[in-house]
Amino acid sequence: MRLYLLLFLAVVNGGISTYRPWEDSPCQMVNMEAFCQNKGLHQVPWALPPKTERLYLSKNQLQNLTSIPLTYYTMTKDLDLSSNQISFIQPGIFRDMKKLQFINLSENFLDRLARLNDTGIGPLPNAKFLDLSSNSLQSGMAEYFLQDAPLLEHLSLSGNSIMMISQKLFLGTPALVQLDLHNNVIMDIEEGAFEHLTQLLNLDLSMNSITCISDFSLRTLQTLDLSQNSIETFHTTESKDEFKLSQIDLMFHQQSSTIVWLRCQLRDYSVGTMYIYLTKVLVYIGLQE
Repeated sequence: MRLYLLLFLAVVNGGISTYRPWEDSPCQMVNMEAFCQNKGLHQVPWALPPKTERLYLSKNQLQNLTSIPLTYYTMTKDLDLSSNQISFIQPGIFRDMKKLQFINLSENFLDRLARLNDTGIGPLPNAKFLDLSSNSLQSGMAEYFLQDAPLLEHLSLSGNSIMMISQKLFLGTPALVQLDLHNNVIMDIEEGAFEHLTQLLNLDLSMNSITCISDFSLRTLQTLDLSQNSIETFHTTESKDEFKLSQIDLMFHQQSSTIVWLRCQLRDYSVGTMYIYLTKVLVYIGLQE
């Protein structure tokens, strides 16, 4: 009898010692990556390894993003929350996720969040990539998410309803290298809106309603996409510093005078060459004539 009891205890203890809670999770674990896409989830799963590095939660039914249980996953580097129904994010939720570098919040209802609360979502201390595309964000709403992101390098605000770029929009994102604003309804860019972005290399303003670029001063910028706008004038600021701009996309523009004006404006402040894309034809302009 004692032998049977010992054997029973050994089996029970062995089962307890090897039980892993995440084995009951709807997510598939591969190494330290949790694949939870398209599972009909209404909240972030609890029973995942605390050292999960990549958490993919796209195409679910998440509506509210709260600190519990998300902040349990302090080792998470990549968080994909795209294609959900998120309309609430608890302020400060990302503050203690020190490893978090990539955040995808595209295709949610973040406009509702910005309408109800103007305190911001709190700091993004180490985030380098943030996708806020296709959230119906209007002018003044994006600031809610960008107040404190000092290391952010890549930002997408494409596919929203932004009409104006304000001077304060990017004050909290000084390290931006790539900025995507295409497919909005931008008509106005306030003076100095980009002047804090001293590391910006690529700027996409395509598919908007821009008619004038005034006081252009992004001297580190290398590529500028202005295709599918109605650019009539392009003014640069006077400075002894050289422009690094090497490519401008003006596809689907009817204002051919823009090319001549652009060339005159940049000639005195740049060296080297520039490639301009106009209605699918590559036009080469030498700026050292």
